Amino acid sequence: MTTPEAVAAAAARVAPHVLRTPLLHSRWLSARTGAQVLLKLESEQTTGSFKLRGATNKLLAATEANRRRGFVTASSGNHGLAMATALSAIGLPGTIVLPTTAAPAKRTALAEFPGVEILLHGHDCVVAEGHARQLAANTGLIFVSPYNDAEYDGPSTRLL
Repeated sequence: MTTPEAVAAAAARVAPHVLRTPLLHSRWLSARTGAQVLLKLESEQTTGSFKLRGATNKLLAATEANRRRGFVTASSGNHGLAMATALSAIGLPGTIVLPTTAAPAKRTALAEFPGVEILLHGHDCVVAEGHARQLAANTGLIFVSPYNDAEYDGPSTRLL
């Protein structure tokens, strides 16, 4: 269960590694909801999405033993870029499994990150994710879910 204290700790952990993105007041949404609505512009993050926050937090919160084990994930989108960015910035090894249908530009961009191995597997994200989970189970790498990792440390990534 995520607590306010856990959120504050994660925010403090990732602050040096991510941009503080702006909030923009939405008059349209505010008028329609009767509440003040602020939009968090995570599109302005260095990777173009909020995913960098979760990926960075997962890596920084890992024990030293788990950092030595390494990390694996699957993505053909923002999560893959977030993991590659975080792994490279923190200096950790990792593997990103992409479907064979991933855009060539995405594959090229991910291949430029030092210490990040790119594997191609399957024709869609579901098959690529299954392969990444199996790779984690077979090798001891820590699997980082692109969408369902409670506190970026859920049951599928039980840490030592």
